[in-house]
Amino acid sequence: MVIAIQIILLLILIACWLYFASMLISDLFGVPFVPTRNKSLDQIFDFIEFNQKDVFYDLGSGDGRLPFYIAKKYNIKAVGVELNPLLHVFCLFKKWLTKSEKVQFYRRNFFNLDLKPATVIYLFLFPEVVEKLYPKFMKHCPRGTVIISHGFKIKKLESKKVAELPNKPFATYFYRL
Repeated sequence: MVIAIQIILLLILIACWLYFASMLISDLFGVPFVPTRNKSLDQIFDFIEFNQKDVFYDLGSGDGRLPFYIAKKYNIKAVGVELNPLLHVFCLFKKWLTKSEKVQFYRRNFFNLDLKPATVIYLFLFPEVVEKLYPKFMKHCPRGTVIISHGFKIKKLESKKVAELPNKPFATYFYRL
């Protein structure tokens, strides 16, 4: 019994270490891992009218909670893109555990990613990073693509803003190209 408790405590310690190590690694890549709060998800995504042809992209998907949520709730293909190797491995492990066929994860820099298949793009990134993505959105995303920016406005897309959810602590902005 004592050995089982020690193993459980060791596993908890390893999980905590990996979580904090993944946060540090994310900081090194310039975008810290700050997950969107679970209680905000329904309010954010019920605003979008998904159809079976939609493809959801989460740029900077962290622990993968959004692609799993979207795939399960709306039964559409959901793609997570994450550069942090620890978070990426965690997402692949979670996918293996859940056997979810609608979810895909890529370990890539989203600046080098083909966004053409995406019909809905979600991001929770620093404003400087969001502004750098603007030319990519305009060049590669088809007309009608919905971009959801949680936390920060995309100033160059202000004329294409269709809605805003003024949640606390972060507002969410919806744009349609």
